[in-house]
Formats: sequence, structure tokens, C-alpha cells
Amino acid sequence: MRNRWSKDGTEIVGQIGGKKLGIKQLQRIYQRTVYAGVLNEKWTHDKPVKAQWEGLVSIELWNKANRNKLYLKEYPDGTLEMLYNYKTEKPVFQRLQYNPEYPFKCVTCPECGEQLKGSAPKGRNTHYPQYHCARGHKSFSVSRNQMDKTVEEFLSDVEYSEDYVKVLEEVLVRRLRQKQDDIVQESKTLDERVALLKSEKSSLLKKLISTESDTVSKMMEAELENKEAEIKRAESYRFTVDLTEVDVKELIGYARKIVESPEKALLNKANPLRQEHLFKLFFDGLPTYAELASGTAKKRFLFNMDCIVETPEIGVKRQKGRRRRGCSNCV
Repeated sequence: MRNRWSKDGTEIVGQIGGKKLGIKQLQRIYQRTVYAGVLNEKWTHDKPVKAQWEGLVSIELWNKANRNKLYLKEYPDGTLEMLYNYKTEKPVFQRLQYNPEYPFKCVTCPECGEQLKGSAPKGRNTHYPQYHCARGHKSFSVSRNQMDKTVEEFLSDVEYSEDYVKVLEEVLVRRLRQKQDDIVQESKTLDERVALLKSEKSSLLKKLISTESDTVSKMMEAELENKEAEIKRAESYRFTVDLTEVDVKELIGYARKIVESPEKALLNKANPLRQEHLFKLFFDGLPTYAELASGTAKKRFLFNMDCIVETPEIGVKRQKGRRRRGCSNCV
């Protein structure tokens, strides 16, 4: 804040500034692309171009700060494009939905079957973290400590059979081989696409050499630049489409670790989004809290070792004459 003086400079007639920074003004400030070393002005025809200096932050961090409402997409050839309300993959820690403080929100409500919510209502002197739900029914809640204890006790009783792990590995190998075959076919398609683009580029070059009109020449040069950028994008994507033998071994090893020690993966509270996907793989549908507390949550066949047997024809099937509480193959 500074004083505003009269024309003759003898007295103070007012004050300038002193206005507090609001949320909207802060948003307008960090939406400036210059902080990421990018210019996006009228003289660039509202197209983002890299400046001659390094930005204060990276383009990736700038995109995160703007939460994809404004998104600078960088192509392999170095060109940039400004996108609005850009939809990317769901972030690992999305606000409220994937809060690492409440990693077991993938457990469902015993009343309505919807996933639980997490919050920490404040008492007189402290907060009380809990999972809760009240979607048109009587309120259900359970403390965070009790939820942790219930999930850990349920997973501590999980067993697996080495025979079933071998069957799982065989199935994974077959699926991965099918995926490799699909990738080979996709690579062929991409190779054909690149060859077609290079043929079109060659035709443009021949036409550009033979033309005598400056206007046509400029138009063809611009089209040639676009074609070259398209070729680079197609080639960069072609090289990323691959699944090697090393990848196959890593995937099989990762699957074995999950099967042999599911409690380590399912109790990993650092990544709630991945944990939710693992719950869906481990359980036959997301379990309710009541099912976990009573031990009747339905698990996938691999962990129901008392009621399935291996057969050389179809791999695994239900064992006749046996029923086990909580088994999805027996009910």
C-alpha cells in the first residue's frame, strides 16, 4: 500500500493498493505460461511456443498446478499445443476420492453397497477419523483403527497353493503371448502408416520443386512441415509399442508376489488407487465391511484352495461335494 498525493504534492489525498490476493487473481497468475518458459501471445497467433529461456517450473508441474483446465501438450518434435479441460488418466491422489489417509474406502457399505467415505469429524479436543455412509439410509460408521484391524485380520488368514500359482503363470503366459501377437500386428499397421506418410512427403517435395508460384510454394512448405511432424509422431509411437521377454518375466514375477503375499499389496496405504484395483482382483466384487468382519467376503478362486482342484484339461474347477463359507465358487 502506498499514499496518493495531491497534484502539488503537499498533502495525502488517498491510498493505492493494499487489496488482498484472492483465489481468482491467484489462478490468473499461475495460468501464465511464461512461468513454464512458454510464450502464448497475440503475436504468436495464440499458439504456444518455447521461449529463449528456461521456465521457473517444468511444463509438467505447470499442468498439475492448473489441474488440466489449461494443459500444455508437448509433442516429440518439440511443438506445443494448448488444450482446455484436458482429460488425462485418473490421478493417483485425486482430492477426497483417493485420500491416502483413508486407504480402505474401496470397502463398501453393508446398507447400500456403495463405497464408504472417509472423514475426521472434530470433537471437543481432537479429531476422530472414521469411514461412514448415509446415502438415504441409517448412518453407518466405523473408526479408521477398527477398519485397519478388520482388514488386516481377514488378510492374515489368506492361504494359497503353489499348484494354483503354476496354473496362473501358464494362463498369464498365454495371455501375454496373445498380447505380443496383437502388438506385432499393430506395429505392422504403424509401419504401413509411416511408409504412406513418407510417400506423401516425397510427392509433396516433387511438386514443390516443380512449382513456380510463390503463394503455392509457401502453402506446400507449410503442408510439408505438418507432414514431417506427423511422421515424427507416428515413428515415436511405433517405438513405444513393444512387449519384450523381460517385460513378460517382470509381469509374471509381479503377479507371483501379489499371490504369495497378498496382505503386503492390499495393506499398502501409499497408493489408494492401485489398492482399489488390487481389491477388485483379490475379491469377487468389492467386499462390504460386514463381510470382512464376519470372514465371509468372497475371494477369487485362486485363494479358495479348499474348494477347487486342478485339472489338465481346463486348469481349475470346483471340487464336488465341498462347500466353504464365503467362497464364491460354492455359493
